[in-house]
Amino acid sequence: MAYIKGVANTMEALRAAICTLCVANGWLLHKGEAVLSKNGVFFSLVADTKSVPQSLAIRGGTGVDQHDALTGQAGNYAAMRRVGYAASDPVFPLTYEIYLFNDPDEVYVVINYNVDSYQYLAFGKSNVQSLPASATGGWFSASAATKVYNGNREVSMHASAQGRVFAQCPGLFWIEEGFQVPLDPEPDEDNYGNSFIHSDLEGRGWSGPFYHINTASGSAGVRCLLRLLPNTWNDETVLLPYPIYQPFKEENKVVLVADLVNIRHVRIDNHAPGDIITLGADRWKVYPWMKKVITSRNGASSDYDGAQGTGTLGYAIRYTGS
Repeated sequence: MAYIKGVANTMEALRAAICTLCVANGWLLHKGEAVLSKNGVFFSLVADTKSVPQSLAIRGGTGVDQHDALTGQAGNYAAMRRVGYAASDPVFPLTYEIYLFNDPDEVYVVINYNVDSYQYLAFGKSNVQSLPASATGGWFSASAATKVYNGNREVSMHASAQGRVFAQCPGLFWIEEGFQVPLDPEPDEDNYGNSFIHSDLEGRGWSGPFYHINTASGSAGVRCLLRLLPNTWNDETVLLPYPIYQPFKEENKVVLVADLVNIRHVRIDNHAPGDIITLGADRWKVYPWMKKVITSRNGASSDYDGAQGTGTLGYAIRYTGS
């Protein structure tokens, strides 16, 4: 396990900090396209410092070629950049925290800017042993999808409804479009997804919102509990596990494809970003998915009912700092 905190003046500086920590803890950095690999999973990190705003993009693959370029790529990338039209761009200098875990491999990056705005980037390898032999188990996610939908849609993330494909949903494996009746597919729906896992269920390779049947969700199994928190007896919240399920069309079931060990769902009504919750020997650091808005605690419920914050929906990462 490793943890560092620092300040970055560019997205390239943040990318370099991530790569340095990963290499120091057993990851291999392929020089061709700055691809990080370990235990059969591969991720490229690309910083764009020339565009306004700057961005840091991540994309998973299944290998590298002779030039160290990523192969077997996911449907698209996820990124740290503006989340929705009304949200603010990351402002520099920004503060970052990087959490790195082994067995299973999980890396979480959190940035804080504009005082109360947060974004995340995460990647790792699933610990589920029952995935197909052809699956790498690699997964990745970040606050923003490739595309910001045209129009006035902002952030769509709600305690009792899914994040939508066509609005920005800045949660890790929050969109669950594939758990509904399939709709008419859009030709570029992967552009709206921000979380992918190489589960290769039914030979489909990487998950994603594409065609509504291939979405992996980390919120579908716990949302009913999130709506009940914090409890009304003593206002305490509960750290909920982070299982990720994916539809298995052939048997009309959902399948566990990952069970993230070092992150938890949490309602942050009574917690400030950065609070540390101690449970036995473990400590967990609390963050909002984007921006805490107590007056709209459940977030936004539809594509068109966008919001500039994510209510009191948040997460906690196992904290190993001092």
